[in-house]
Amino acid sequence: MAEGWICLHRKIQECVIWEVDEKFDYRSAWIDLLLLANHEDKKIMFDGKPIIVKRGQRITSVRKLAERWHWGIERTTRFLRMLEEEKMIIKESDKRRTLLTIVNYGVYNDMPNTDRYSNGTLTDTVPEHQPDTNNNDNNDNNENNDKDIEIIKNIIEYLNTKSLKNYKYSTEKNKKHIRARLKEGFKEEDFKRVIDIKCEEWMDDPKMNQYLRPETLFGTKFESYLQQKKIKAKNKTAEELDQFYDMARKWAEEGNDE
Repeated sequence: MAEGWICLHRKIQECVIWEVDEKFDYRSAWIDLLLLANHEDKKIMFDGKPIIVKRGQRITSVRKLAERWHWGIERTTRFLRMLEEEKMIIKESDKRRTLLTIVNYGVYNDMPNTDRYSNGTLTDTVPEHQPDTNNNDNNDNNENNDKDIEIIKNIIEYLNTKSLKNYKYSTEKNKKHIRARLKEGFKEEDFKRVIDIKCEEWMDDPKMNQYLRPETLFGTKFESYLQQKKIKAKNKTAEELDQFYDMARKWAEEGNDE
């Protein structure tokens, strides 16, 4: 694990790089949340009432974050869900606002020259909302991995059925790509939709059929594939062509071939 400190002032948000009008990636969105969070308790007016927003918290909305990061609502929601699952934030929402709490905010923002540190190590009590760090973590990870295996197996079996191929769900690179997308918040049905879309588009194309494999379908282009509409067949089906030829033949037999 990386150790040590850098000081990152909120003034970084005023630089030309931060103001570039382009999409955030997950890393910069996470850093942005750390910068947005209060560095101390603060009283604000909300819905005409004074409320306290605590240190490490931020009142916002999914819509505002989506606009700020140049994302869609769906991607922003998935990202926040992933941070919750990783125990990096606590999200409390209602119809009016979303309250985000950074878990272990002090670990990110308390300077090492404070009394809370000794020889570069945190020495105070466990910060608020910090998950228990004991052997249960390993048990949780094992349970999550077991759950992932079942999902991965379902996805690969579905791909094999649609593509007429024989990929192994136990292959490490297949598990790696699927787990990466699951960690981003995608669901099993999202994988099946991508498989449906790309099989319909590539299955009968000798040049593209070779790309119906997990590392292509579930790699970095996965989200763009998911947003893609199903491809309409450009050619008539065999049944439609047969009907056309039957009609043409009858027309000719009746002497209408001029």
